[in-house]
Amino acid sequence: MKKTQSDDLPMSPDEKLDPDSPEVLYNQGLSLIKAKDVPKALEIWQQALDRLPEFTLVSSLLAKHHRRLKNLDLAREFALKSLISPPSFGRFDASLLKWLGRQTSPPEAYAENPLWLSRRKLQWGYRGKKNDYEIVQEAIDCFLETGQPVLGVTLMQTYSEFMYRETDSTKKRWKFDSQEWTQHQDEMCVKYLKSSRWPGGRKK
Repeated sequence: MKKTQSDDLPMSPDEKLDPDSPEVLYNQGLSLIKAKDVPKALEIWQQALDRLPEFTLVSSLLAKHHRRLKNLDLAREFALKSLISPPSFGRFDASLLKWLGRQTSPPEAYAENPLWLSRRKLQWGYRGKKNDYEIVQEAIDCFLETGQPVLGVTLMQTYSEFMYRETDSTKKRWKFDSQEWTQHQDEMCVKYLKSSRWPGGRKK
């Protein structure tokens, strides 16, 4: 059976119970694109992103369509959002990274974004893309230190999901321990966002 993009998503909502769920809105946007109602599709996808800011697949689609419409500042902003967001919410579109690498004007809201500044060095993949891990670690620290904790902890999740797919030797090289990383991520959530990733606190 052919695999679709939505097969990668962890959500399976009941449209009747939750008509405004991010995946329902994502599917509505696809239908609107097929009907050639691009403005309405972009509006619906923005609603999905408002509900689930780390919805990688939707931010990638918004980046691509705004690029086609020549809304380049928005396109660059959404491309960076999709780069930061974890692959568990849809695969990052590699063509966007190549496109970002050719851009010279930063999106207004992301002018000092560390991933924007490192865009030409990134390869954004696991298994052999060793250069990215140092860049991502530095970007996480930068986000947390400059008052952008949501981006910081989101990128921590993305980092851990990439590392999960890595070989044991690579994890060892980067001193990555899944349990320690998860604990550190939770500590950063509590410190900067005043909320644990686990309701009621993490179970020991």
